[in-house]
Amino acid sequence: MLYSLREGFVLLDRERNIVWNNPQAAVNNMWPSLGDVNGDGVLELLQFGAGMRVINITTGPIEWIFPGVGGTIEPIMADINNGGRDEVIVAANNTLTAVAYHKNEEGKILWKKSFPVNIGAPAIAEIDGNMQIVVICKDGYVYGLGSSEQ
Repeated sequence: MLYSLREGFVLLDRERNIVWNNPQAAVNNMWPSLGDVNGDGVLELLQFGAGMRVINITTGPIEWIFPGVGGTIEPIMADINNGGRDEVIVAANNTLTAVAYHKNEEGKILWKKSFPVNIGAPAIAEIDGNMQIVVICKDGYVYGLGSSEQ
């Protein structure tokens, strides 16, 4: 069981024993996300604050920090380009950004999409058999982004 506390993240086993505790990840109250960003088959924990932090879910240390995305809300992770590892999709104000892990750079912005007004948290949906990233703008419009828009 993973807890996000003001003091950081704590992972407990089934008997509620602490597996690891990472106070360095205590940066804000935003929702974390889980995904396999480096393609090793192990989930990483994603948290925002002073940059995007990717945390090893098994042992707890921060694997890398990507400062290029800020002011974000509720990130999602999905393999949007069918590359075998999850990309991170985040919303900040009126911009949706996709970030991928790259071993040499520890994060690379794949694309950004701006909208006419601020957007809410992104979601992944299947529409007509295709994966779409869905966002709702503050003016009530709903947008679906698929592979042809990226």
